[in-house]
Amino acid sequence: MPKSSSKVFGTLILTISLISLQGTSSHLQQGIGNIRKLLEADSVENQQQHCSSVRGINNSYRCQFVKSHPSCNEGSIPYMQIVYCWFSSEVCPLAYCLLGIWLLFLFIALGLTADDYFCPSLTVISRTLGISQNIAGVTFLAFGNGAPDIFSSLAGFTQNRDQSGVQLVIQALFGAGIFVTTVVVGVISFISNDLTLTNRPFTRDVLFYLGAVSWAFITLYREAITMAVAIGFIALYVVYIAVVIIARYIYQGWKRKAVKVEIQPDSKIASRGELFDTSNSAGARRQLDTVRDANEHSSWASSVNSQKNYVPRRHNISLTPHSMISGALISSENTLIAPAIQNAPALTRQYSSDSEEDLPLLGGKRKISAWRKFLLGLEPIDREEWNRSNFFKKCFMICKAPAVFCLNLTIPVVDYDEEEHNWNKWLNVLHCLTMPVFGVLATNNYNHMIGGKLPAWALALCAGLVLALIVAMTTKSEKRPRGHSLFAYLAFVVSVVWIYITANEIVNLLKMFGIVLGLSDAILGLTFLAWGNSLGDLISNTAMAKQGFGQMAVSACFAGPLLNMLLGIGIPCTYVTVTDSQHLIHLHHQDNQYIISAAFLAASLSSSAICIPLMGFRVPRMYGAYLLTLYLAYLAVSVATAVQHAHHQ
Repeated sequence: MPKSSSKVFGTLILTISLISLQGTSSHLQQGIGNIRKLLEADSVENQQQHCSSVRGINNSYRCQFVKSHPSCNEGSIPYMQIVYCWFSSEVCPLAYCLLGIWLLFLFIALGLTADDYFCPSLTVISRTLGISQNIAGVTFLAFGNGAPDIFSSLAGFTQNRDQSGVQLVIQALFGAGIFVTTVVVGVISFISNDLTLTNRPFTRDVLFYLGAVSWAFITLYREAITMAVAIGFIALYVVYIAVVIIARYIYQGWKRKAVKVEIQPDSKIASRGELFDTSNSAGARRQLDTVRDANEHSSWASSVNSQKNYVPRRHNISLTPHSMISGALISSENTLIAPAIQNAPALTRQYSSDSEEDLPLLGGKRKISAWRKFLLGLEPIDREEWNRSNFFKKCFMICKAPAVFCLNLTIPVVDYDEEEHNWNKWLNVLHCLTMPVFGVLATNNYNHMIGGKLPAWALALCAGLVLALIVAMTTKSEKRPRGHSLFAYLAFVVSVVWIYITANEIVNLLKMFGIVLGLSDAILGLTFLAWGNSLGDLISNTAMAKQGFGQMAVSACFAGPLLNMLLGIGIPCTYVTVTDSQHLIHLHHQDNQYIISAAFLAASLSSSAICIPLMGFRVPRMYGAYLLTLYLAYLAVSVATAVQHAHHQ
């Protein structure tokens, strides 16, 4: 009995122990599972943590932080790692200086690509498609002139859709508009004393710009951009095009009738023996009417080239081979305006495929070998311009030389202004090889496997070799082929890739500066990005004013930013809403910067729309000083608002 009782008791103890152990194991597994979930949640939280949190971390852990957080490594170049891993905290200012120089280089490269490669390709495309100059000027060429701003906006909207880059590019569009309509117009008023504008084009551009600003403000206030709203910006641009073209044809018809009426009295005077004086006065009067007609539509004509079909936007930055003024102002019948305009000194140099040593002593050009022509096509610095340039211009040519060489290596330029339309057989053969390879490398698809076996870079290389062999065997060096214009379409695609990746790097670099310096995206957009995109307008428009074309320069100050805002918001937002599953872009404003920017831009435009007509469409220096003061007030209010917001945070 005692043995039986002990067995029963032992069995009971063992059973209880097993049950307890099982319960403990169950609780242990549940506890481990909870810990795992907490760790996973913490990991997800760390991944979603914004990169700006690095400023609150100890210096010794910042490098590890930026390496482990995806939001710190969004671009193709790890800028955050350069600052916190490559340089110690003592020499961080050196990193800022080097990256600032790199930012300036990127802005130069962006202007170069748009002016010297993208716009010429659009010119050829518009000609080959048989598009009239009226339509090409306000569509293809306007898009080419605004390409840096548009692709910067596209980069900001598509990098990540959690507002990181959206405020940057929106404020850049507002900031650039305020800068151009105040600072640039103000500077032009000081250069061109007693400047007088024509009423209809000025009123049209200012009113359309006010409408675009109002539409953008309402959109931002609602904090949402739908597909319909995005398309609305493009629709407003189409309406602007229609108004420009229709008004152009109506005004031309009215002017032709006016000229016919004025010719009749002259013929009567001529019959009385005053043929010499009358013909001169009639010719002068017709010439004056033509000039007035050109001035009446200078904002349209500033985007169209008469015989070259191309008026680039940043000539003094990129030193493009096209003249800004010569042939820029035209009538609808493609008649040149006036000899004074034709003979105006060009604002930029005219490139030649030959240097001075290639020219014979007595007239004509000496024929050069195909190999020599190939090397000249790749040469990043034109020796003829180098010899006549001053010290600062030579420094600028050296700075932009790497970008020019890379662009010459990958983009074929079809230029109607050059001999044989810039046909360079062996350079174009090389382009056939470099274009597809560059496209694969630039889009980060070089490791993508085609069919699971062939890497994309190998396929691009094979396709380039085949295309290069075809061009090499079917063309001649001394005569351009019939299909030479097809290279313009290829140049268009490659230029778009170059512009997009350059704009993408600019946005990434500005975001890095905002993080390490504690600046908001809005402040970076309305200052550095806006200044960078507007620097070309400042230089080229003031250069036009110095040459005596202040009216055209002021017209460009309103028409250019208008198109940039409509296309800079319309195209990227349409693309994002179409590709997004919700077809919606959410906007979250942490401060009131967009209200300040919209208010000051509206104040600038309203001031010009009211004051300039009251002053007889004159832009005196006193009004220019007011515009400059308005811009300084805008910067002061914006910076003060940003500082106050940062203090509250």
